[in-house]
Amino acid sequence: MSERWRVIMAPAARRDLKGLTPVGQARIREATESLSLDPYRVRLTKLKGVEDEWRLRVGDYRVRLGLDPNNRTIYVYSIRHRREAYR
Repeated sequence: MSERWRVIMAPAARRDLKGLTPVGQARIREATESLSLDPYRVRLTKLKGVEDEWRLRVGDYRVRLGLDPNNRTIYVYSIRHRREAYR
C-alpha cells in the first residue's frame, strides 16, 4: 500500500466545516479521509477557468480543493452548499 496523502484545510474551509451539522461534518471528514488514500481513485471534477482546482461532490456540498502530487498534499479551500459554491 502506498503512502497516504496529507490533507491541509484552509482556515476558511475549517470555518465552513464548523457551520455544518454533525452529520454533514462526518460525511465531509469521511470523504477527505478517502481522498487521503488516493485522490485519483475518487471522482473529482476539474473546475473550469481555474488552474489546478478541483471539486469533490459530497451530497449537497461541494469541496473545492487543490492537489500537489510532488508533495502528496491535498489543499482544501472551501466547503459550501451547492447553491452557494459557484458564486
